[in-house]
Amino acid sequence: MPERQISVIEPLNRAWERTRGLLFRPFNLGTWLILGFAAFLAKLGGAGAGFNFRYVAPNLPGGGRSTGLGGFRPIDPQSILDWLSAHAMLVLAVGAGGAMLFTIIYALIVFLSSRGVFMLLDGVASGQATVKRSWREQAGAANSLFGFRMIAWAVTVGLTLLTLGGAGLMGWEDFRRGSFGLRGVWAVTMGLPTLAMWWMGYATAIALLKDFIAATMYHRGVGVQAAWGVFWREVARGRMWPLTLFYLMRLLLGIGVAMLAAMVMCATCCMGALPYIRDVMLLPVWVLLRAYSLYFLAQIGPEWQMLTPLAGEPPRCPACGYDMRGNPKAPTCPECGVMLAPDGVVTAAPRLASARGKADVMAMDDPTLRLGRGVNISHWLSQSDHRGAERRAWFTAADVHRIADWGFSHIRLPIDEQQLWDDRGDVEGEAWDLLGAGLDWARAAGLRAVVDLHILRSHHFNQADEPALYRDEDEAKRFAHLWRDLSAFLRAWPEDVVAYELLNEPVARDPADWNRVAALALAAVREGEPTRKVILGSNRFQSCDTFADLAVPEDPHVILSCHFYDPVLITHHRAPWSPAGVYRGPVQYPGLIVSEEAMAQIEDESVRQVVGPRNGIWNRERIRQQIAKPVEVARRHGKALYCGEFGCYHALPRVSRVAWYRDVAAVLGDFGIPWANWDYRGGFGLLTQAGEDQPVLDILRGMGGESRVSV
Repeated sequence: MPERQISVIEPLNRAWERTRGLLFRPFNLGTWLILGFAAFLAKLGGAGAGFNFRYVAPNLPGGGRSTGLGGFRPIDPQSILDWLSAHAMLVLAVGAGGAMLFTIIYALIVFLSSRGVFMLLDGVASGQATVKRSWREQAGAANSLFGFRMIAWAVTVGLTLLTLGGAGLMGWEDFRRGSFGLRGVWAVTMGLPTLAMWWMGYATAIALLKDFIAATMYHRGVGVQAAWGVFWREVARGRMWPLTLFYLMRLLLGIGVAMLAAMVMCATCCMGALPYIRDVMLLPVWVLLRAYSLYFLAQIGPEWQMLTPLAGEPPRCPACGYDMRGNPKAPTCPECGVMLAPDGVVTAAPRLASARGKADVMAMDDPTLRLGRGVNISHWLSQSDHRGAERRAWFTAADVHRIADWGFSHIRLPIDEQQLWDDRGDVEGEAWDLLGAGLDWARAAGLRAVVDLHILRSHHFNQADEPALYRDEDEAKRFAHLWRDLSAFLRAWPEDVVAYELLNEPVARDPADWNRVAALALAAVREGEPTRKVILGSNRFQSCDTFADLAVPEDPHVILSCHFYDPVLITHHRAPWSPAGVYRGPVQYPGLIVSEEAMAQIEDESVRQVVGPRNGIWNRERIRQQIAKPVEVARRHGKALYCGEFGCYHALPRVSRVAWYRDVAAVLGDFGIPWANWDYRGGFGLLTQAGEDQPVLDILRGMGGESRVSV
């Protein structure tokens, strides 16, 4: 499908429609006051602020005084130096105190403004006007934006001072004599354009920050540094002309806004010049401009749709904005061809951090199920000998509510054959009751669930020999029968709430054997549930490298699934069950995992043979190259893609652990892949005996993608 043309007019029309719907249909004074407050904060230190440069010539210490445009009377530099020397402590104290006070005030303004940027963005995107929730939930992103703005301002001020200092030294002799010779001309000629370049660059960066980078941070759940990278890769590269037209349109709109503000000020006898009152009165303008950039981004593709439809808003294609009222059952958009949900429309769900249990809109997600972000509930109905009260206490409704409060949108529930069926094939009643309870808890909390058949008596993902599932036809038939039992039980839960994953990490020696067995299980599910979402992974641990061998069914309700534990020397560092865990020496991520010095210190040849083939340089780009493999297969077959597991064992040093999570989460976010982290409570867990793993949890929640971590 050819790339759509990017318009600067259509987003403006849609922004106006949203402004009308948000502020006038119906009119709500509370909404106006709250969004007006957010706009007031966002505009602090920006629009409406100015400086009066009217100059009154001072009496200078050296007796010199400006004579206007005609020139300068000579200034005695020695008199200035004498005065400064005589009052050195006063000058230093006043200068340092003034600079410190100005910096504190300016930092406070930028801090409040950064909060306001995200509060207004959240209000316009979600359609919900709140102060407390937005202030709290957007804190991480706002702090990241604040830090970047302060650094950009400090760098620009520093360059300005250097430029002024250089120009002053260059033209000092001319300025001192009161003449305007060659040195003075050079100082002005070189200084003014350089100053203009610094401040134009700063203004451009701030404009991009407020229009696009903040929106990228909000939608993708990343820090400001990562957002710049995403914006360049997915938005700016190859689209410089549409972006230029966008800012030309913004310039025209800015002129109109200035004229309107002047009219409001005159009509209200200058009451409209008071900041908060001005922002409430001009709120439709601020909402329009905020929505304009969001709809501009939405033209790029459905993965950039971040505006929740308002009540009564006509259904539209999320990619191009096409009005779908005349095509309510269309499987694809007639305008741009994007695949739609069965009801004909893919609407944007609220951003994960802004609605408990709601999923992000992700490009590779299934449009009906919308898994978004999730976590695996390990060692409850799988990989555990716990029974009775101990098993019941391992995972409860309180845990589900904790996961929902974290902002996750689904859980993946691994189950084992030996927990749900005894040796004779009869069901174990308590385990089935717990499974049903877990699904009910999830549904009540607004979460979706993936039921994953994790381990069979005939198949374990870690067994060394060929599993009987692939060698014995009776075991393959038994596997299909297990899914008939599960389907008969699980069909009581809605199809947009619960999905099935046929088998965790198949390990057939011949991928054709897994393709054959998977087809039997899928057929068993389809006997009673023709449209249930079924998740299918590739052979050999659902590795990104084995997707080319997967026989992808034509079934439109199949979702493909990968797992990601690369590089294993990082993710399974010192894990006692993993071959890679035998190496106990130092590792690092990103970069060369095991340094040359560390390799030289490995005395055990068997350990060296484990480390050598697995060692190498790993970083975000290499992770991207790996995950791109299943993405390519899924796109070629028109399938949704799900990363059902990824994680790092707790023995990995904290700095490398956080860096790895940050990069994997960023790449999954860039591709728009829904995922489930491994795991909630366990060796990789987000919940440990010491409490929540806050740095990793913040990354997965989209609050700390670029945060620094102390060790």
